[in-house]
Amino acid sequence: MEKYQLPTVNINYKGKVDWNAFLKLVYGWLNDKKFVFIERKHKSRTDERELLIDSDRRITGYIRYYISLEIRFINIKPTEIETSEGVKQGFDGHLSLDINGHFVADWQNRWGGHKFIQNLDFFFRKFIIHQDLEHVYEDNLLIMIDNFKREIQKFLGMEVFH
Repeated sequence: MEKYQLPTVNINYKGKVDWNAFLKLVYGWLNDKKFVFIERKHKSRTDERELLIDSDRRITGYIRYYISLEIRFINIKPTEIETSEGVKQGFDGHLSLDINGHFVADWQNRWGGHKFIQNLDFFFRKFIIHQDLEHVYEDNLLIMIDNFKREIQKFLGMEVFH
């Protein structure tokens, strides 16, 4: 079992946020991309919100994607947000979001155990599917995380670069 870590994506935003719509966007995106997720931490106080969400998705019997989201919304104050549907209740504060992604080869640990089988797995990863690991699975997960970041930035009204 080998883990391939991707760079962390960070979004910082200071302004008004419709918290419920933001969470709907995050969970909707994870559901649309067929990720199974669990909230590891959910802290809600009058002046801060904090969430830690771990998610994973089976790609093949050999590859599995993992995305972790750490959402911190601090120094929040209740406010009204004007939308196309009218005025909604929301919060004004500082939102920070970290998106960590990685994928694991041999996530079922089928190639573990005996030393000969582990050497076969090493040969398979380094010489047979090396190009696929770097140019297919890693790139697809990077693109997926980047598209997620752009959706969040668009939702928050931030400038999105293509």
